[in-house]
Amino acid sequence: MNAQQKRAWFVLAVFGITLLVFGAAGLIWGFHPGTFGALGLFGFSGLTPLIARKELTDERDHAIAKRATAIAFGAFWLLFVAGLMLPFFFKGPQTMIAISALDLSMIVLAAGILVFAIQAVAVLVSYRDGQHGE
Repeated sequence: MNAQQKRAWFVLAVFGITLLVFGAAGLIWGFHPGTFGALGLFGFSGLTPLIARKELTDERDHAIAKRATAIAFGAFWLLFVAGLMLPFFFKGPQTMIAISALDLSMIVLAAGILVFAIQAVAVLVSYRDGQHGE
């Protein structure tokens, strides 16, 4: 297992633990604004550069990283734009919608977490399938 795979597994582990803690907190205390603080645990994914940092990477690793990033941002834009367009299609184009600052920040937070998680999955799938990111 190379450095990118180790980092991807770490991100997915942090993602899973974060979701478990968030879900447990929500079930115990309810899903109110304070419960969303549990999502801050995903910040530990910022420690990924410290994992296997002395391992060398080659052009295949760089191609897979580039491809995984493209997949993650493609999924982000697809889901983000589709999500923002849902009220248009279900409520109609003339409907006014008010959104709280908390809800808006949760959309951005979820999108960021989604990008990291999809990128990690894309890295693992690319190495498993032997794809070179081309």
